[in-house]
Amino acid sequence: MAKQQQKIGKLSLIDALSAVEVDLGVLSLIKSYGKAGHEELVKIASTPTKGMTPEIRARAVYLLGVLRWRPAFKPLLKLLRDKSASVRLNAIYAISEVGGPNAVEPLLAIVRDAKRGATEQAHALRCLADIGDEKTLAELEAWSGNVQSIELKKLAGDMLKQLRLNLAQVQTV
Repeated sequence: MAKQQQKIGKLSLIDALSAVEVDLGVLSLIKSYGKAGHEELVKIASTPTKGMTPEIRARAVYLLGVLRWRPAFKPLLKLLRDKSASVRLNAIYAISEVGGPNAVEPLLAIVRDAKRGATEQAHALRCLADIGDEKTLAELEAWSGNVQSIELKKLAGDMLKQLRLNLAQVQTV
């Protein structure tokens, strides 16, 4: 009976992720399953199987970030190299939410890796502006001096300003 309920729960979760539903409804469903719901969401995000579209997986990754469920951090790190760009971009966001300061180094690695492309680098920069520290600021300042892309250089400047502001607010509290 428990296996049948879990299978029904898994189908319900996949159906909810596939539907054009408000994320709050999906989050409510996941929470109703407790730890098993969170674990199932990690499986859905991590397993590119037939019938599991990149959109469903990307949404699962995004929701893991919203949930900030710490045990998802390591599986999310693996998704930074996923074949699907939407999964990778959502993983960047999700690890910043789930990992906090532990996400800084993997995000800096993305920013430094020119092979990643400007979109992933920009997404990582935005996340680092929210979670970075003084060391992150210094590394990003050094990196931004060598950026070739005008758009990425401008974004880096904006994100550096935001990071400086965030750090100043932390110091005044």
